[in-house]
Amino acid sequence: MSFDISKYREMFLEEAEELFESADNVLLEAETNGSLTDDEMGQLFRDVHTLKGSGASVELTKFAEFTHDVENMMDKLRNHEIEFIPEMASTLIDGLDVMREILDLEVAEDLTKETFTDMTTDLLEEIRAYSSGNA
Repeated sequence: MSFDISKYREMFLEEAEELFESADNVLLEAETNGSLTDDEMGQLFRDVHTLKGSGASVELTKFAEFTHDVENMMDKLRNHEIEFIPEMASTLIDGLDVMREILDLEVAEDLTKETFTDMTTDLLEEIRAYSSGNA
């Protein structure tokens, strides 16, 4: 008897919608206000951390791989290792959009290595630059 992960993926996809919505709301407000409170940074981190961990647990490896970088940036913001600047909000919104796209493609088993690379390379460069304080 083999393990059927599909029902767990289905549960994850339902939870993911709520987490994406929560993170989107925080980032849209940050984009409007040009700032993020400590509570908002904590909420963003928890949302993305849960998405990454839950995605990895249902074997969505490319989703988890990309989400890990977004999570790292949010963790550094949350811990005040880097300072929030308003331009980060649009980068993080783009990151959430790409996370959604990767998730959809990976669940449908339509995500190729080339597509993943094309979708993530430029954005990862930007995220990593912010994370290292070199943006």
